[in-house]
Amino acid sequence: MNIPTFVKNEQGLYHVQGCVKPEEIVSTAATILLDELTGQEALTSPIDVAQFLQMALAQEKNEVFAAIFMTNKHKLLSFEQLFQGTIDSAAVYPRVVVQQALACNAAAVIFAHNHPSGCCEPSQADR
Repeated sequence: MNIPTFVKNEQGLYHVQGCVKPEEIVSTAATILLDELTGQEALTSPIDVAQFLQMALAQEKNEVFAAIFMTNKHKLLSFEQLFQGTIDSAAVYPRVVVQQALACNAAAVIFAHNHPSGCCEPSQADR
């Protein structure tokens, strides 16, 4: 079995050695974007955060509620998928969210969740 290897060159470009499945490409892209976000002094670009979240949640078959926990200067502490749901809903418990934010010693947080159906219109529960 040929295990794919992603290699970064001097110009900062990646190439893959071996056979690779589409979900492995998406997972690796999310990991690369998270590493880049982690290296930043502060998360100041909504576009960068949105790109990461799209990649991180793209392959999920069910709804997922996730959070990016940050310092008071918006430096990334962690990204965590807190709740997994069904095809069209995910139960979110505020107590658990607050507990995790306190455990990370977060001063700021970005919440996100996907819509596996592809419909980007917020549901009544989203509102």
